[in-house]
Parts: sequence; C-alpha cells; structure tokens
Amino acid sequence: MFFARTQREHAWKSPKYRFTRRQREAWESLVEETKRIAGEEEEEEEEMEVEEVEDEIMADDVDEMETEEDRTAEGISEPETLSSIQKACLEFCIALLSQSITRKEYDSPLVCALAILGVKENGWKGAEQYPPVLSAVIKVARFMVVQQALELSGPLDEDEFDSDSAYESDDSSNPPRRRRKGCLQFVQEMMDQFMVRGSHSPMQWMLDLRTYGLKIHYNTTSRGHVEWVGRDELLYKSLQFSIAQFRGIVHGLATESRRLIMDELLFGNSRAAEPIPSVPWDSLRDNPTDERPR
Repeated sequence: MFFARTQREHAWKSPKYRFTRRQREAWESLVEETKRIAGEEEEEEEEMEVEEVEDEIMADDVDEMETEEDRTAEGISEPETLSSIQKACLEFCIALLSQSITRKEYDSPLVCALAILGVKENGWKGAEQYPPVLSAVIKVARFMVVQQALELSGPLDEDEFDSDSAYESDDSSNPPRRRRKGCLQFVQEMMDQFMVRGSHSPMQWMLDLRTYGLKIHYNTTSRGHVEWVGRDELLYKSLQFSIAQFRGIVHGLATESRRLIMDELLFGNSRAAEPIPSVPWDSLRDNPTDERPR
C-alpha cells in the first residue's frame, strides 16, 4: 500500500526515495500482473451470472474435496506452485531486500516503508511497540528468501537425488558435468549477500534497530502500578486494600507455609502438635563406596 500510494502523483508530503533499476522493473512487473488479473476478473464477472458462479464454486469445492481425499488415501502430496502474481510480488520483495545502502539508510525504499510502520496517531512507536514490527518483517523476509531459493533451484530430478558425486556423469569417456545449484546453496548466497550484519542492506538496519530497541526496553524501568489512596489504603492496578488487610495476607501465607512444611515435608502433624523426629545430623556420615540401599 505504501509503494502503491507513493509511486502515484500526490500532493501530500511523503518520504523521498528512489527505486533501483531492478526494483523499478520488479515493481512495474507486479503492477502489470495485478492489472492483468484485475481485468480478467472483471471480464469473467461480466460474462457469468451469479447463479452460475455459485454452482461452479460448489462443484469445484466438491471436486477438490474428493481429490484431496484421494491424495490423502494414496499418501501423495504435490508441492504447491506460486501463481504469476505471487512470483511477481516475491521478486519485488527480494529486490527491496537485496539493495546495498551506500550513503544513508533512508535511500532504501524498504527503510522508508518501515519508518511509516513506526507512526501512530499521536507520534512515533517507542521501544515497546516498534521492535515487534521489525521482528515480524524479519521473519517474513527469511521465509521469502527460502521461497525464492526454491523457485531458483526448481524441482529436483531423480538422477540428481540418487547421485552421490559432485558430478552428474561418472563415465570417463564423457566430460563430467557439474551439478546445478540446490536450494541450500541459493539460501546461503542470499543470506551472505543481504540477510546478515555486515552486508549494508536494509536487513542490517532492521537487526541493529531491533537490538537497540530491545536494549532500551530491558534497561528502562517499568511503569509503577502501586499508588496510595489516603494514608492507609493501597491501590495495585484494580485491587484496593488497607495495610491491615495486607498484613493479614502475609500472616496467612506464613501460617500456611509452616503447615505445609510440617505435614508434607517432615511428615508430622501440625494439628496434633506432634514433635518433629530428632535426627542426629552431626554424627551422620556418607560412605560413597557403599552402594547398598539405606
């Protein structure tokens, strides 16, 4: 929403940023794909009546349920493939993450969008509210990197899965052919390129700012919840009680603790006031070489 609104011409003040060439191409592809899908949906709505749509949806749901039951019975699960608009959105997000910041952080479009997420009605979100926002974006970005690696690596061939060698061919007559990269290799490359500290990327800015916000959070004294009402009344959140009532709570806890220690720990009888068995602790010694019970 932030990029869609700020990329159009507007009279209100907004953060100044520029897309890189890769980001611009990915954004235009995403917009074109969105327009194409929106146009197709409008044409379908004009051609089909409401009753036909409902009947088709119900039939599709029944067929899909039967297909899922058959797959579950056979133990077959096919991997889901991304739609064209999902792929376009993924490419744009990866382009935002992979930018290298060379001058200042707010040259990055993603940093500007994250700054907007830190705005609230009466100012800016503080150390209590903003680190969770960064944590959510960081987690989603990591999932996107894994998904992008899956898209780049493609499906795994049976020959590649069965091969234990670094090359596909073991025949000496044919020149060896190096195997293509897998998902883990693509993940490692993207992590080293723009997903860790030291990469000068928006992810480094997010990680550093989140760490700074958490340090402020843990080093700041929490707001007090105890207040006085008059000279002998205490107010703790929604509870109000007098000092005499508070003393009664403490004495009651002490009495109950003594009873539990006597009855449950020392196996005595607090009600009958039975004496606690005398144990000569000073004369007891342990022989670690004797493994017999008692």
